[in-house]
Formats: sequence, structure tokens, C-alpha cells
Amino acid sequence: MSYNIIDEIISTEATRKNVRAMLPVLVYWAKTGQTNHTYGDLTKAIGKTKFSGIGYSLYAIQIVLNELSDITGRYIPTLNSLAKNSKTHIPSEGFEFVSKTYNQQDYNGKLIFVEGLDSKATKYKYWDWVLKKLDLLPYDPFSREELKNIKSANNESNCGEGEEHKRLKEYILSNPDVIGINNVIAAKNEHLLPSGDKLDVYFELKNGDGIAVEVKPSIADDGDIIRGVFQCVKYKSIMEALRKIENLNYNTTVIYLTARPISDMHQRLIDTLEINHIFFDGKI
Repeated sequence: MSYNIIDEIISTEATRKNVRAMLPVLVYWAKTGQTNHTYGDLTKAIGKTKFSGIGYSLYAIQIVLNELSDITGRYIPTLNSLAKNSKTHIPSEGFEFVSKTYNQQDYNGKLIFVEGLDSKATKYKYWDWVLKKLDLLPYDPFSREELKNIKSANNESNCGEGEEHKRLKEYILSNPDVIGINNVIAAKNEHLLPSGDKLDVYFELKNGDGIAVEVKPSIADDGDIIRGVFQCVKYKSIMEALRKIENLNYNTTVIYLTARPISDMHQRLIDTLEINHIFFDGKI
């Protein structure tokens, strides 16, 4: 049995449409553990370039979830903490409609509070039930054709180690500051991991943090760009495994640097897998 809550409690058709588009996206982020998205990401995910009414639509989503919880007697955590201000990395002041005391806290208090809400959202096991009760379909970030291209990317890609790739790796190695990396005490190209994989560039910082950079030249084809995304996922997991067995407290970061613009599909893949991407168009 589904409930017609969206139509019943939201007064305008435009807001109903926004809620029906946004709520499945937020559910998808919760189910896949994506907690670092911005209001801009949510705007883009529902096919808009600008969205001045996003705050009101998020408010409407909360009201809908509250009503569904009241009707069914089942606890439903907020989804709204998953969308954040791109500068502060926490929800904006309007988040007080979720928590009345939100704006009374300092930044660190808000950060801790939001992390707790994000944890509840990502651990919640009944999001499919929520969508079903609201008669909403799950969000699909990729079409069947796009999924086919992603899965077959390694077969189609034929970009090897070229001169531009070598020059770009050497440039980043010698100029880490151009991509915001400072306080380097050690730097190496082709840094070998225990898995046998080689990092294009690896930096060790004064505080012990390790940063890997996966580099793709301007001539990289679509398949190679996709392959690089999954290489970043793999490298991050291996670096985290090393940190655990070393029993040391440092941060591991993987940066994906491309010297060519990426497509909308590539960007959605990067966003979904939470890859730290930099488009580098500087001359070397």
C-alpha cells in the first residue's frame, strides 16, 4: 500500500515535481554511503542548471518523511543532511527546520551533529520501503547504455604510456603546488604498492599524510578515463589497507588528474564514487 502524501501536503505542482525528483536521489546517496555532496550536485542530479528553490523543496521532503513516519509508526531519519553547502561542507542555516537548535551550535558542533545524521541515513535499511510507500521509483544515475560503456571500458581503451603522460607526471612530481599539494618531504613517480600496482605520482607530507595522483593525458580516450576512475578506487583501498596494518594515524588521499575535459557521464561516475578530480589545463 502506498500513500499519496506528496500530493496531499505539498500545495504546488512545481514543488511536488521537485520532491519526486530529489527524494530518490537522496535515497540513492544514503544507500550508497555518499555523504559529501553539495546542493549543486543535487541540482545537477535532477537535471537543472540553477535551482533557487532547493531549500524549500528540501523542507518539503522533510515534511513528507515526517508525515510518512507518523502514519506508519516507523522511524525515518532525515535525508537532508546529505546535501551540503559547497564552501562550509555542512548544511546551510535553513537546516534549522530539521533541528531547531542547529544554528545555536558553533561550526564544530554542527559538523559533529551532521556527521551523526549522515551515519543514521546511510545505515538505515528501509529506504526502498520509503520509496515504495511514496510511490516513487529508485534513482538510476546511469542509463543501460552508459553502464554497458562503463563495464566494457577496459576492453575499449587502448592508451598506453606516451610522451605527454610522462611529461605530465614529471611536471606534477616537481610542481605539486599547482594542484594544491604543499609541505612535501618525499615524492616519487611509479611508486610501487604491495598489490603490484604503480602510482603515477606519490607524495608524502610532513604530517605523514600520503597523496597519490593518477594522471591521464589530454589524448586519453573515454575508456581510459573510466579505467582511471576505478584505478583511483583501487589505490584508495590499498593505501587504506596499508595504513591499517602500519597502525599509524595519517590520512590517505587519491587525486585523479585529467588533462582533458570529462563528459557529463564521467562526472556522474566520479561523483558517485566520490573521486577527488582535478582538470589540469595548464601548459607544461
